[in-house]
Amino acid sequence: MACPDEFLPCLTAALEDALARPGISTGGFVRACTVLLPVFDKLGTVFNFAKVEFSQKNESLDRVINRYPTLAELVNEDKRVGKALFTLNSSTAIPLLLNRCRIGALLMPRLLLEDSMCLKPAHV
Repeated sequence: MACPDEFLPCLTAALEDALARPGISTGGFVRACTVLLPVFDKLGTVFNFAKVEFSQKNESLDRVINRYPTLAELVNEDKRVGKALFTLNSSTAIPLLLNRCRIGALLMPRLLLEDSMCLKPAHV
């Protein structure tokens, strides 16, 4: 899928599409999220907290790549041991990372329209 003018919306859609497939690799998902980290710098200092959180969640998935080659295996294991609903586990990082992609996909195009645009008018 080539759509350079809509990088973030396309990446978010690709991640969501890939997650709908049972065999998406944990490593591939981590690499895709790593590519997004510099986007937070463009959103300004107000999003530093989101960048840190995004990075930490991505690192939590990176640590389990060897144990869970696919995201489905990771989520299924968390379900099996009763951790899927807790906030401090690797499988809950997946929706958080996707939500941060969505936020970037919604804000970034408006911020890129003109150099002087700040965050407040970009989100309305």
